[in-house]
Amino acid sequence: MKQGKPMHKMNYCLRTLSLVAICSFSIAVWSEGYSSELKPVDDHPRTAKMIVDQVRYNHFTQNTRLNDEMSSEIFDEYLDSLDSRRMFLLASDVEEFEEHRFHFDDSLRLGKLDIGFEMFNRVQERQVDRYQWLIDRLKKGIESFDLQTDDMMLDRRKDVEWPRDEADADRLWEQLLVDRIIRQKLRDDDVTDDAIIEDLTGFYERGLRYELQTNSDDAFGTYINAFTRWFDPHTEYLTLSQEDHFNTQMSLSLEGIGAQLRYDDKYVQIQRLIPGGPAALHGKVIENDHIVAVGQEADGPRTEVVGWRLDQVVQLIKGPKGTTVYLELAQPKSEEPNRVVAIVRDTVKLESQAASKRVMEVDNGDQQRRIGVIDLPSMYVDFEAKRQGKADYRSATRDVRKLVNELLAEDIDGLVIDLRRNGGGSLEEAHTLTGLFIPTGPTVLVKPSRSRVSTYRDTNPEVAWDGPLAVLVDHRSASASEIFAGAIQDYGRGLVVGQQTFGKGTVQQLVPVRRGQLKITQAKYYRITGQSTQHLGVTPDIEFPSVVDSSVTGESRFDSTLESDVIEGPTYKPIDDLTQYIEELDELHAVRTREDSDFVYLRAFEQRILEDEKKSEISLNLKTRQQERDEYDLWALGVENARLVGKSMGPAESLEDLRAIQEEIDKNEQDDPDSILREVGNILNDFINLKDLLALTE
Repeated sequence: MKQGKPMHKMNYCLRTLSLVAICSFSIAVWSEGYSSELKPVDDHPRTAKMIVDQVRYNHFTQNTRLNDEMSSEIFDEYLDSLDSRRMFLLASDVEEFEEHRFHFDDSLRLGKLDIGFEMFNRVQERQVDRYQWLIDRLKKGIESFDLQTDDMMLDRRKDVEWPRDEADADRLWEQLLVDRIIRQKLRDDDVTDDAIIEDLTGFYERGLRYELQTNSDDAFGTYINAFTRWFDPHTEYLTLSQEDHFNTQMSLSLEGIGAQLRYDDKYVQIQRLIPGGPAALHGKVIENDHIVAVGQEADGPRTEVVGWRLDQVVQLIKGPKGTTVYLELAQPKSEEPNRVVAIVRDTVKLESQAASKRVMEVDNGDQQRRIGVIDLPSMYVDFEAKRQGKADYRSATRDVRKLVNELLAEDIDGLVIDLRRNGGGSLEEAHTLTGLFIPTGPTVLVKPSRSRVSTYRDTNPEVAWDGPLAVLVDHRSASASEIFAGAIQDYGRGLVVGQQTFGKGTVQQLVPVRRGQLKITQAKYYRITGQSTQHLGVTPDIEFPSVVDSSVTGESRFDSTLESDVIEGPTYKPIDDLTQYIEELDELHAVRTREDSDFVYLRAFEQRILEDEKKSEISLNLKTRQQERDEYDLWALGVENARLVGKSMGPAESLEDLRAIQEEIDKNEQDDPDSILREVGNILNDFINLKDLLALTE
């Protein structure tokens, strides 16, 4: 996210998305067509009323009354959505808005959107003016900035005072520019002042172009989601384009050309061709091509897409399977004339986001144990194909079952399910996936707002794998992946290893509204013990160090989350009692990793992150920042060299040498399991040995 951008303002312009791109063109062209007065479209008022009624009566919290207290809190949430770092609006703007503080409830109930659009337009005006100010300020050159000041800048600006006036805001943004200039100089000691000015000017010109693309749907979405977030952070309104993206992620398929697109200054660029997709198979589409225009007929007109919004470009390029799209392409910095290619749209499978497998070997004395690994990025399912009764519909459970069967044929001794970065997905998939590893029994409890607790039960005694099992999780493992990890842990079916998980214990349902869809929290889920994972997440049996800032991950960072609680759980029969092994496994892990260069490295960075979290201010003195950088670089070089020496590959003389060595390591080890996964294999190997030893003694 760009520095200075509102943290919550609806961003439909995803930086990189299949068949999607953001386009830029000159500021002058944008300015000609820009109107600062965005207004609701005809469908917005009725859509707002539908959303308000749905959330009030069908959210988990049930029949919530709209009153002045709620209105005041929604007002604060909306201000935070518009300008979370308090850098664009002035204190006078906020004071003027105060007259609306207790009117949000009545306006929302009636579908009146004038307040929301008035505030949005004011922020939009301030943002456009500020980006233009930044561009003009940079024209004065680096020498006009004081890089030797003793001033300090706040690193986090939540809940600070609003700028008193334009002059106060100018001082704030002057500080931000000084910080950005210093950051550029710290990254490259040889960078020229002209290059810094050019780079920063381009950055803010892109920011200005983005602001000038904003439309009424953006304003409506930002406003109505200030209301939905009052209930909880996962209840939100989705535009048509967001709904389409959600369906693509869940089904792992789309109908289009099969290309990943991105910004490249003023053009839409083909970043990557998806293997097996129509564009890749065509042969004349080249990565890095710029898309100049899009047509739907061989002899028909082509629409120039320079400067179009992301969702508009999506609508042009995507289309039904079997239809043809015509792209006018140009290679950057080439004298060759533009070329037009005809691509027949097809169903594109996003295999990189599907479950995959590998086998790793771990040392077990003078022998090797074969450990199967299944990487599962999400709990996906093709809802539409399943609804239509298609026998071959795709889902996480089906893919995992297939991969387990393949691993069985490869004679594995243990299995790891890697749920790192798995943000969840389908609740039903978490249930059925659990059923692959337990004979029968409850898998998850679901408590809707207005009815009794439902217990999901696996009734199929068949299991895909009954051998040694470990589940690897991290801070980003959330929701449905936490259901699976929690069930495996509660049954004693396998070890859970890694980091505390995200802590999202709520269930959402998609509800169509007049313009888009509403994702609404209608239930909470619980582990079979009756314990909610809300806020708590799943605590691993064996915990690994983390290099992720805890302040930016996890459910607890949100203000409006639902509380964690405990309900009465069903009767279930544990498969095993793994607690008898945990202490010894943890000790073996600690001994093995105490001097392990990778884990020493991870623990060092974990401690550094904890220390850096305590800092609240940033120096705006170039020499001070250079000293801080040199101190950090010296520390990082020492930590990295200790890691290299542990691998018999170091030490490096400088960070530049270190980067070259690391690139070589990455190239040589790209097909090898990472250090975390390798240690999970060692833990699973220890577990097998302990179980075998216990069986002998019994």
